[in-house]
Amino acid sequence: MPLVPQKASIPKTEPPWQNILAYDGAIGKSIFFRLKVMFSNFLILRRFLVSLGKSESIFFVESFDVEDFASLLLALFFIRPPIHIWILHRYVFDRSHKKTLIFRSFHWCFEKLIGKKNVRYLTDSELLAREQQKVYGRIFSVVPIPHGHDSSQAVKMQGDELLLWWPGGAVREEKGLSHIQRIARMIEGKENVRLVIAESAKRLLLQHSRIHFIPTEIAREEYVHWMNRAGLVLLPYSSNNYAFRTSGIFVEAVSMGAIPVVSQQTWMAYELKKFDLDELAIDWNQEKLIDLLRAIRSNDRVLAKLEQMSAFYRDFHSEEKFGEVFAQIANS
Repeated sequence: MPLVPQKASIPKTEPPWQNILAYDGAIGKSIFFRLKVMFSNFLILRRFLVSLGKSESIFFVESFDVEDFASLLLALFFIRPPIHIWILHRYVFDRSHKKTLIFRSFHWCFEKLIGKKNVRYLTDSELLAREQQKVYGRIFSVVPIPHGHDSSQAVKMQGDELLLWWPGGAVREEKGLSHIQRIARMIEGKENVRLVIAESAKRLLLQHSRIHFIPTEIAREEYVHWMNRAGLVLLPYSSNNYAFRTSGIFVEAVSMGAIPVVSQQTWMAYELKKFDLDELAIDWNQEKLIDLLRAIRSNDRVLAKLEQMSAFYRDFHSEEKFGEVFAQIANS
């Protein structure tokens, strides 16, 4: 039975998602807010653990912060069904970071309460797994990112126009905002280049006829439409933030046959290198950037190699493969 925050927008599925957890997605959380979330979820999780009875279950923690671990640990002090706890770490901090120390303490407590063999650690990339193992001193299993999507509906634009898309509504520097601002300036007056971008970036960009704004929140169908239509998908993410961190948008772009262009020294660049696609990891500060992007779009060698990567991604980063890997971990 999946449990999600009350404000989470989740499509109807079987079994149904339970929107009952206290919302903890606020920015700049105060101690009072964290305590409120912790005690609210403690009561919810205690009832949930009681409902499990004596059946052996896997409690999969897919997204968490300090207060989430605290509420689960507190609930386990009162009721201890025969459960396994699987924790998916998506972010890595250095050994001395306060969250590393706190999470390591929670790991130790969970292992003491339900047994070390009953606590599993997971992450979604090989690079992250290596770093997490160094930081936490635990074995991490790598699971797929179930964002793979069929590419059969691709309808790439024809002609000379180069359509560039910066997907997502998170207008932040870690996503490459300054590089997108530079591209917006560079394409002004160029009739054969167009930049598609979310309306949330409108106040931060030079506005002219070669920039096309779309709603910040779009339906899945429109998202797929732009992914299929774009000549290039721009992902100029910061190498500091994405050296090990994964990107669901990147996985979707590759699986749908789109051409992602990424920053060097990122997880995305590491993935592209596996398929000899180093050309797609670029220096965004070079002078003739638009010419480079146009050359990438028309490079048949790149397109051929990307087809191979796309086929692999559609198979590996699928819900089916995600389930298979989970089953393998459970039986190991």
